[in-house]
Amino acid sequence: MTTAPIETPRTNEADSSDTTSIEYLLQSAEKQVQGYLESFVRDTGIHILERMKVAIQAATVTQNNDSIPDGLDHLISEVDRSLKSADLFPAVQTLFEQLQIPVPVPSKSDVCLETDHTVADVPLKEMVTRIITVELIVGLPDRLQEGFLPVLMGLLRFRGFVHSVLAREGDEADEAYVFSTDDLIDHLNGEIELLERRIHFWVAGLHSAVKDSIRHYGEKRKNPPRTGKRQIQNALDLAQLEVTRYRTALSGVAGAIEADLEGRRIELQATRVIEERFHVPSQRIREELAEAAELLVRTLKASHQRVLVAAEREDSTEALIDSIATQREQIRKRIEEDTLTLVQEVHAGITDPHAVETLRLELQRLAQQLPNTIQLVGSNTIDVMDSGHLPDSLVTVRLREPGYLALATTIPWHISTARDKEVAILAEVHERIMNVNRVVEFNLESAANEIRTFEETEAARKLVEEMVSVPLARSVDLLEKLPEYLREKGMDVTDELRTSVSHILQDFKSSIARGTQGPAAAPPAGRLLERVWDAMADGLEWIENTIAESLRKAGRSIVRGIGVLRHRIQRTVFPPLPHGVSDPEAIGRARETALPHAYRMLFATEPVSSPELLIGRDEEMNQLARSVVRIRAGFPASIAVIAPPGGGRSSFVRIARSTVLDNLPTHFIPLTHDMSEAELTRAIGQRLNIRSATSLEDLAQPIQNRREVTAVILDDLGSLFYRAPGGFRTLEALRLLITSTSDKILWVTTVSEPLWRYLVRVGRIPQAFTQTIQLAPFSPADIGKLIMSRHRLSGHVLSYGPMAWKSRVTSYFNPYSIEGSTEQRVIFDALGQAGFGNPALSVLIWRRSLGVRGDGSLEVHQPLQPDIGPIVEEDLDSQATLATLLLQRRLNPQSHAHVFGWDVDKSARTLRGLQQRGWIETLPMAHPTEPQAYQMMSSVRFQIYRFLQHKGLLL
Repeated sequence: MTTAPIETPRTNEADSSDTTSIEYLLQSAEKQVQGYLESFVRDTGIHILERMKVAIQAATVTQNNDSIPDGLDHLISEVDRSLKSADLFPAVQTLFEQLQIPVPVPSKSDVCLETDHTVADVPLKEMVTRIITVELIVGLPDRLQEGFLPVLMGLLRFRGFVHSVLAREGDEADEAYVFSTDDLIDHLNGEIELLERRIHFWVAGLHSAVKDSIRHYGEKRKNPPRTGKRQIQNALDLAQLEVTRYRTALSGVAGAIEADLEGRRIELQATRVIEERFHVPSQRIREELAEAAELLVRTLKASHQRVLVAAEREDSTEALIDSIATQREQIRKRIEEDTLTLVQEVHAGITDPHAVETLRLELQRLAQQLPNTIQLVGSNTIDVMDSGHLPDSLVTVRLREPGYLALATTIPWHISTARDKEVAILAEVHERIMNVNRVVEFNLESAANEIRTFEETEAARKLVEEMVSVPLARSVDLLEKLPEYLREKGMDVTDELRTSVSHILQDFKSSIARGTQGPAAAPPAGRLLERVWDAMADGLEWIENTIAESLRKAGRSIVRGIGVLRHRIQRTVFPPLPHGVSDPEAIGRARETALPHAYRMLFATEPVSSPELLIGRDEEMNQLARSVVRIRAGFPASIAVIAPPGGGRSSFVRIARSTVLDNLPTHFIPLTHDMSEAELTRAIGQRLNIRSATSLEDLAQPIQNRREVTAVILDDLGSLFYRAPGGFRTLEALRLLITSTSDKILWVTTVSEPLWRYLVRVGRIPQAFTQTIQLAPFSPADIGKLIMSRHRLSGHVLSYGPMAWKSRVTSYFNPYSIEGSTEQRVIFDALGQAGFGNPALSVLIWRRSLGVRGDGSLEVHQPLQPDIGPIVEEDLDSQATLATLLLQRRLNPQSHAHVFGWDVDKSARTLRGLQQRGWIETLPMAHPTEPQAYQMMSSVRFQIYRFLQHKGLLL
């Protein structure tokens, strides 16, 4: 330390009583006091700052966003040791004692007064002693604050340096933070120089106070007031308190630095573990899936092109069929053996409980590495230290407990949520691929089957272009954006998880930096208030999302409204009808004819057998499954499946055969018109390996001898029925067979509702069945699922025509509507009303609500209920014939005459009249004696049923 030069007095000059300048007299005293002060500052503040500077100069610390620099731990430890190496209390006590040592000045001295240049005899020794007591002993707390504050500022600047080293890329740094060791060392040198200047300032202040006292003495002949022992002791106590506060402040800042280091270390380690265990595998998996989807798209495009080339080059339908089968097999292999297998493996990897538990244990291990507690001062207190506001005590903050809560509980929950979202993404990917697989399989196989019926190769080529080209092109459209969608959704999940983890760790570090106890130590009221705030935040987020979604829907509605206006201006309607077509039935048939052939096949009113097309019949299937359990237990079981015409009875039993009856030997027997008892006996006997039976009665004993339980499905019991005395013979024989063998055979029959009601009324047949399954009408939502499940198999793009705003508003408030867009709700609400929940009628109305646009896509308009026209109530013969057709499904003049006891000519005239009205249509018959037969038009079957039921003609 450098000091100002002081002139050394000659021997015994200090004891001289001659008139001497005040500067000369005070040299020895000031030199003694300055030495005491220099020793104190050198052993305390300068000692700490010098050791800090040496440690920083020796350390090699660079900023690193990925890990804690190797030298930072050692540097912080060295700085902490430098703080602890300075023993402040003994240094203050020593300084206090030294300042009470008598000063080397004369007791009295003639001093020249500056006011009038006279010489006065001044009690200099007593005066200087009292001034030292007032300025340095009583004022020691203030001097300590001035001496320790540079040390505290240097430590705070060191904390800023540590923050800058630990800061991540993109973090906002405080302007006071230091980013290089050179700047930090310059700052510490500045604090050391400040301490040296303050020693000279204190000595100069002492000199000035003595001169002022001498001047005051010359004017009033009074010495400075004496300081009592109590005041001196109070000054010592205050000095020790000030030392305690500064030691607390320094220790607290050092603890805060350690807490910052531990928080950043945990943050880096946890982020690295999550990155390695979750993000990197997820990104790799998404990329593999995206590449597999891109490869599948290329395969579909290549197959599409090959089929088109084959359709142009092949000269035989068999070669064309082989080409389609080859492409179907290639697509199937790519989808089922490659893509879907990869999806399943990815799903198993994401949901692997071992991987999830391993990640949780690693995070738990990180939490256990944290120190249990740490003593520090909060960041709010640190921010005001530079103005002299020091803490009275340290805060003991728990690190391990809140760290364990964050790392082993909260973060794993967010990771689990992210996994669930990725599983949902995989499920959507799987559904898209399966949908493409179903579209390709249905259309290519249907095309191959249809081509076999063509003899001309040119017709087969046109069919390929219609039934193969469109589905494959649509499949490419469905999957072409899948890789991009997969990458975007995956990155959204990754970014959301990273943000959540970052917020959790930032909250953990902030709670420690603030000196709070963290979430684990919050009082119950605090946790309750926190939950209330979280609930309010979630509610506000929900409101925000709802408003955003409403605005998006409003935007889409506006766009659709503009589209509706454009449609009306351009008068975009259904394609023009053929010449001469005017009546509703002909109009409907013309619209159906305009649809693609594959679409008409998919939406045919014939029964379906694919379980994927079963909609809304889960409870009925469960009833059938319970009957299977019952008959396996040795109890009788026989079932009648009842539904109105077109209610889906045949489809229900066909699907049940491949689902709930899959583990039971099952035989399906479609009953045909006018099947005799002998023919029915032969059909059942062949399936049960009973050869010698000639009547249904003969089957009873062989069936009773069987050991294996079997199911027999008899579809359309009405085919055996004549509404005449002789019409019950076959049904009565079947009733006896079912009653006697229902413990060996699970009999499942389908019966139309009007026939079942009639049979119940006359008291026959229904007693043979232990259970009835009533197929209820579909809701609009079920109708929507039924239609859309088939439409997705077609591969066609669907758009919606103009719709009334009233229908849009009504459908919005309908609780039974399908979940979907406003257009879908309007369409299927109207379809449910027009079709009365009847599947066959709804499918028919759907077909007749469609039109083909110029680009080949389909456009659906609001469905309307078919107009069947007036029925002449006076014509009871026609009504009775219609009722019989409902019960039997088909009729010829001979059987009609047999039913009513008429002659054949009258029956033929009645049937021809109904055909002219448009209620029935002709069917070709293979039997030579029955050249012509009739069945009711599918479009009016359910309507006629409701009308006749209302008239009381169907009981």
